[in-house]
Amino acid sequence: METKLVDIYMASLWRQGHVVKTVKSLLQNPEVGTITISCSKKYTEEQLNYVKSELNLPNIFIYVTDDKKGSNEKLKYIHQGTNKYIALCDDDLIYPSDYLNKLILGCEKYDAH
Repeated sequence: METKLVDIYMASLWRQGHVVKTVKSLLQNPEVGTITISCSKKYTEEQLNYVKSELNLPNIFIYVTDDKKGSNEKLKYIHQGTNKYIALCDDDLIYPSDYLNKLILGCEKYDAH
């Protein structure tokens, strides 16, 4: 059976580092291909280092943005994705382990993107 992978993009404000919890919840989904996080330029060096150390995996990409487009900064790197599906996720939620599977099933059922 073909593994269907998802490239995930999110913009992040510091929010006490909640993005780490968010990403760890998404990683419970076997469909995760890559996760790209666009961190606000308001992150301090210490905050950014914390996120990088907690999410130090080869399929997670962390960038600092110029904040010119607010939460749409997450779209800046979307061209780097290579998987069939794309998900735009919030940085302050906890996602269930079947979240991406449900999205994929919905896309396939309704021939959606």
